[in-house]
Amino acid sequence: MELIKGKQADIVQHCIYEIATGKWPSGLKLPSVREAEKLWGVNRHTVLGAYRELEKIGLVASKDRSGYYVKEDAAHEVGDTGLNQLYLKVKALIGKHSDFDLSYTFRYFNNMAISEARTSPAYAFLECTQQQAEDHAGEIYQKLNAYVLPVCIADIEIGSSQIPESVRTLLTTGFHIQEVKQLGKQLGKEVVNIPIEVDPDLLLKFGGRTDMDQALVVELEGHMSSNIAKDVQDLTKHMKIRQKLITDVEREITEILQDADNQLLLLSPRVWGRCSRAIKKDSRVKLIRFRVSHSSWKIVSGTLKIPF
Repeated sequence: MELIKGKQADIVQHCIYEIATGKWPSGLKLPSVREAEKLWGVNRHTVLGAYRELEKIGLVASKDRSGYYVKEDAAHEVGDTGLNQLYLKVKALIGKHSDFDLSYTFRYFNNMAISEARTSPAYAFLECTQQQAEDHAGEIYQKLNAYVLPVCIADIEIGSSQIPESVRTLLTTGFHIQEVKQLGKQLGKEVVNIPIEVDPDLLLKFGGRTDMDQALVVELEGHMSSNIAKDVQDLTKHMKIRQKLITDVEREITEILQDADNQLLLLSPRVWGRCSRAIKKDSRVKLIRFRVSHSSWKIVSGTLKIPF
């Protein structure tokens, strides 16, 4: 939604509100282009752009020479009318049992749902290190109170049960989107790319070392290296940040460490996942950890079908 600007975004938000609150039920025809121009004071291109965006989201459908109509169960897609009705039904049922506290009951339901999700997860977050996968899964749990299975890509083997059959959707990042798409195709599972950013809190834990005056961002690909280096520089302004592209990970990092007394080696997750334990234990070597970017939470919540 943040990519839609100005009046078009206002129209989309207004329509979503009308659908979510049940004021526009399934099958209702949206205002015609001419009616919408007068209603919202915009031109036909803005109206059509907003309606097409609603169609892309899956809330309305167009009919040839007829206009746009609210789709069946569209209110459930944006959340609240159906859930409110269900809440009232459950509340009434709980009210018949005086020994049940309403707040406790719903907390109990939530705990049961989380427990079931851990046993039969519907979503998995794939990263090249188990730590990074757990970081992102932990973010989602903290933010949305939803369980996502953390999976290390390096641990997945053909025919492996590392990804349970219950998993419907694989979440990953731009680092690994191509390989995860290929895996998703093999397993018949949806794949969603979640944009991420360098985690400033984790970076600050080693960015303030007084014995280090420069850092080397080590990556496999130039464009990704430049993006990471820029983010790191913004967070560690007192240090000189350089970049190093490598191919033979183990050998080249070993050579760099032989002459790296006063610099940190900041390894991207892709590089970190290919390093030996000995390299990872070196105090001069650090994993650049990431977090889900602020603008990506709507993607996450939409994927998990949880209002955000």
